[in-house]
Amino acid sequence: MKKSDGTTKKELSARGFLAVFFGCVGFVLLALMLTVIIIDPFFQYHAPLPGFSYVIDNQLSQNPGLARNTSYDAVSLGSSVTTDYYVPWFEELFGLHVVKLPYNGAYPKDLSNAVEQVDRSGNDVKAFFIGVDITAYTADVNEIKYPLPTYLYDRNPFNDVSYLFNKDVLTKYVAKPLVRKLLRKDADAPDPNDYYSNYMDLIYGEEHVWSVFHLADISEEQAPLNLFAEGFEKNWQTHFQPMIESHPNATFYFYFPPRSILFWYNTVRQGNFEGYVYEEKLLVEKLLAYDNVEVHFLQNDAETILDLSHYTDETHFDRGITRKVLEWIKDGTYRATPENYETFLEEFKELVVSYELPN
Repeated sequence: MKKSDGTTKKELSARGFLAVFFGCVGFVLLALMLTVIIIDPFFQYHAPLPGFSYVIDNQLSQNPGLARNTSYDAVSLGSSVTTDYYVPWFEELFGLHVVKLPYNGAYPKDLSNAVEQVDRSGNDVKAFFIGVDITAYTADVNEIKYPLPTYLYDRNPFNDVSYLFNKDVLTKYVAKPLVRKLLRKDADAPDPNDYYSNYMDLIYGEEHVWSVFHLADISEEQAPLNLFAEGFEKNWQTHFQPMIESHPNATFYFYFPPRSILFWYNTVRQGNFEGYVYEEKLLVEKLLAYDNVEVHFLQNDAETILDLSHYTDETHFDRGITRKVLEWIKDGTYRATPENYETFLEEFKELVVSYELPN
């Protein structure tokens, strides 16, 4: 009997320990979960809290929350060349409050994914600014540039555990800003209007551009003019046409960013340039059929694309040019019409094919 009593006491003691242990574990997990929900660094449940120094540097994870749970009436979409806009510029020039949703190397499917999140927001969107990357518009209609954390995009609340108990979320996006604020109360908080901008320590200037530029091999054959037409047509029907037609009350500003002359020079060497220009022609003709679409050939500004001092590589340009992009769109400096778009394309072709590398 005593032995039995002893065993019972040990069992009760072990059970008590386990109850306390699992209770503590449960409390810690609950506290961590509530902390993530309250601060919500990926904005899955609410808009950013006023005064909290959010780290906004993860497009794949933070774009869907920004799209669904912040207030805006305009959207900026595109690849990495669309990251550096300062949000108040849109207010200043267009009277619009924009949300930036760039995806590095964006394919058409990436743009559609972003617009799907925008549509779930309930915002009355008056304008979409879309930076065209014509070389990406022949991707498979279901292809995305980088794998997405789908649990942040879908409507299933149960798989949010991947967000609520995520080590990187807790350390980099919750604990680090909190500790920085507590230890350095006078530290400058990130400008909430400047998110995603200057996300790398970039070096600009002609010398740097040449140091990172890789000259493409010369192709012995010129690619067929319609090489990219079929892939483009599929993406048009799957992504762009539905995007435009499902937002008849919004203005779409499609613009061709001023990538440097070196970017296009390489496409000439590869034998693809004429095909890309033809693809641009097909896109512009389709876009100009809509009354709520504007098209802007910013790639035609020779002074800009020939001056490598404003670039960090053959594609990405500095904030001075980024500001010009919006000013050109606002002023209609390079706006295409049914009467002038072919002239713009011919001028662009002449600019590129006549370029020679400096000695």
